[in-house]
Amino acid sequence: MKKVLYIVSRLPTSYAGREYMINQNIRFLLEGEVKVDIAHFDENKKKCDKKNHIQMPKPHPLEILFNGIFRWKFSFQERLFYSARAKKMVAKLIRENNYDLVLVDMVRMAYLVEEEKVKKILEYDDLLSLRYKRMVSSFSDNIDLLGTYSEKYPSFFATIVKPFRKMILSMESSLIGNREVVLSRKFNKLSFTSPLEASLFKESTGLENIFFNPPCVPENVFTEKLLDEDNYYVFVGNLKANHNLACLREISNIFATENLKNENIKIYVYGDYDQRAIDLCASSNQIILKGMVEDISSALSTAACLIAPIPFGSGIKVKVVEAMSYGVAVITNSIGVEGIGVTAGVEYIECNDSNEFANKIIELRYSPEELQQIGARGRSYVMNNFSEGKVRINFLKNIEIL
Repeated sequence: MKKVLYIVSRLPTSYAGREYMINQNIRFLLEGEVKVDIAHFDENKKKCDKKNHIQMPKPHPLEILFNGIFRWKFSFQERLFYSARAKKMVAKLIRENNYDLVLVDMVRMAYLVEEEKVKKILEYDDLLSLRYKRMVSSFSDNIDLLGTYSEKYPSFFATIVKPFRKMILSMESSLIGNREVVLSRKFNKLSFTSPLEASLFKESTGLENIFFNPPCVPENVFTEKLLDEDNYYVFVGNLKANHNLACLREISNIFATENLKNENIKIYVYGDYDQRAIDLCASSNQIILKGMVEDISSALSTAACLIAPIPFGSGIKVKVVEAMSYGVAVITNSIGVEGIGVTAGVEYIECNDSNEFANKIIELRYSPEELQQIGARGRSYVMNNFSEGKVRINFLKNIEIL
């Protein structure tokens, strides 16, 4: 039986974008009868699992301080995750196990194996240097540099860096951009979720060992949607992540426009959230925070339209592909469909400012047939291009272990 060591910074326990991709890759490996050892920093709370879990020691706060001062060749997030003990543990695992492949989740974990002589693939996910550059241009006061990891690190880290967040983001874009290039020469292959970013990186580096591994959608039988009048407009995403919180801020701006704030139209927002999301929605009774759901189908199966005014980000947006797979029409901007390849007015509806979004939301509230037609075309497109069968074959072909 083939063996893979999969190194991740967090366990995939939710439907968030990156966790979606980790779960997808693990599922493909297990279906191919590959033995998967997954090394991570989180405590594994699932006892019944087909994967062998290896919990790595987290860096001590003093080690993080040392990393921040002295490990200048690394990006800030690599310094935050750098654990000398974890690096020794991984080296020992590689020595003692005859792994056919080491798969590494994102640049922040690459330090663990960048010098190891083993077949290895680095998952960039998307170009973080581009993401942070866009974050700087759309900066707001509720951006948290630790993002979804804020609960895993001492609170004083966030307090110390708060006045310098925009400067740090700008520096991080440059630092991690350098590391993206340096690491590209140290791994056998590199993967991106977006074919567009895979192509751009291949062109900029001159490398050929690059492939794309997009989010896939299940090949389930599509039936005519039964719309729920209350659940007509939705947004889905972990609101502790900066890009999703920024999207909620844009939704708040849309529902504050003169045209829309006087309409009896609501949007249901699904995903984990904290006080920042509550504050953003405090002035509107039209934005309903629903919190996390166990199964995303409970949010999307009866929805008519996903509203996703995404101000920054990079790579393929899982929420957009997933919504389309449920026949949900998507109203978004050019960033929201970047790398997917859909056509505005055919498979999705494009809007690029708050008033445009507001007018379209009002117009479509009483046009369920139009939304269903766009949703059906969107679903047909993603099933033809992102079906589980096609994506699985491409992934297994590119990792070259089966």
